[in-house]
Amino acid sequence: MLRRVSAWAVLAAALAVVLFEATTGPPPPSPNAPTSFSRPLVQPAGIADDEVRISPQIGAWGENVHGPVHYRFSWLECDLEGRSCSPLPGLQAQTIVPPQELRIVTLRGVVTATNRFGSTTVETSNFFYDMAGYPFAHRTFVRRHLQFDPDQLRAWYGLGSGQTGAGQTIVITDFGRQERLRYAVDHFSEHYGLPKTCRALQSRGCFHLVITSAGNPGRVNLSGEGDADVEWAHAIAPDARITFIQFGHAQQLLDRLGWLGDAGRDSVVSDSWCDPCSGFRGFARDVVYPGIALACGRAHVVCVQASGDHGSPGDKPSNSPYVLAVGGTTFARQNDGSTQREVPWGPSGSGNTDVPLPRPAWQKTISAGCVGGDFSLVGVSSCAKRAVPDVSATAASVPDFQPTKHGAHWFIFSGTSLSTPLWAGLIALTDQQLEQAGQPPVGIGELHQVLYRGDVAKGLDDVPPHGWDLATGLGSPKSGIVTALAGAIERYRAQH
Repeated sequence: MLRRVSAWAVLAAALAVVLFEATTGPPPPSPNAPTSFSRPLVQPAGIADDEVRISPQIGAWGENVHGPVHYRFSWLECDLEGRSCSPLPGLQAQTIVPPQELRIVTLRGVVTATNRFGSTTVETSNFFYDMAGYPFAHRTFVRRHLQFDPDQLRAWYGLGSGQTGAGQTIVITDFGRQERLRYAVDHFSEHYGLPKTCRALQSRGCFHLVITSAGNPGRVNLSGEGDADVEWAHAIAPDARITFIQFGHAQQLLDRLGWLGDAGRDSVVSDSWCDPCSGFRGFARDVVYPGIALACGRAHVVCVQASGDHGSPGDKPSNSPYVLAVGGTTFARQNDGSTQREVPWGPSGSGNTDVPLPRPAWQKTISAGCVGGDFSLVGVSSCAKRAVPDVSATAASVPDFQPTKHGAHWFIFSGTSLSTPLWAGLIALTDQQLEQAGQPPVGIGELHQVLYRGDVAKGLDDVPPHGWDLATGLGSPKSGIVTALAGAIERYRAQH
């Protein structure tokens, strides 16, 4: 009897709680609260590149009873599709600078309109994609291009915390004089939590950036190539020393590269473009190609060269047998929005160049995209000629910070001028792993051999069409590329 009474008492108490909550809970929205006839928008603020603003479309709000209406603003962080949103605390202004410590953010704005009868909260109809301080308001661009920060790209390549390029040197070359390069690289590094450049007497928590000239570099280069090359090689190999050579004439550059090779310190050279090389076939044939053979044909040196950004024919001198020719891919979003895959980047330089060279023995196993015959015709790839690219990597849409005539800004960088320093960074990491195993750095001769024999297949994403193709070569690096490449080199050396 006592138990039955206790059960009834518990039930009665529960009913009382329910009744209390039903009578004291928040009332339903008043019909006289503000009404939104159309949803607000989030837009660039028009004041600075990295500011965005909620446009509440106040004229689209109505109310049944006249009186003052007050607007409050808040912000949500969402996924790439503008869904799965969560509040961003502390952001309650109508105009904000996106919180860059979050790296890449997708924002929705929220407007709450309140009068004396109640409140109505509405989210913006569009979302705003901000990446590294560089904003995009257009949804179509967001859907077609996926941007990556250094941590995400290193994760894509499966790089561990110990794979930093420590003890290695990457040489990066660029045409023309660079202004405020160190400032731009430091800004990029600080933003992404990478080591900044070392100052005088500083040796810890920084990386060494040496800026030098080969002859007279001539006019100022405002293309941003040099800034992006250094920033993204540094992003992949953050502890590697970088020597940046600015030059005005290809002969001066080749002379300097030959000297660097003789010094025996620098084993990776990244040349993402060679503007003086492109105009004169005779000069390229008689000076540039022989100079590359001397500078890059050493036993433990790899020169990485961009294949070009204009399709076929590829850019010279990327078809030199003494360089690793790098083409391009881009990332495509899967339907679930959470994973990515790579597809060929359309403008990637491909095929022969307008200074064709005989096809090396290590490349004679490929036949895709070429026609028979020993001839040279622009736009047609001959199976008898050296074809580019050898490999590829992402060539589209990453942030780089660069000086301009009127300041410095974030830009979106694309092209095989991006994929080239990425591969330079990966080779520096491979050299680091080989050094830890008591081995010397990779050389271009053995690199071509292991690539075209298929020994590095586990580290390469064979982007369709499968096998070697004109856009992506043998493929792009995927998770585990450094271990796969170092292991292939060690096995090759053991066999030879």
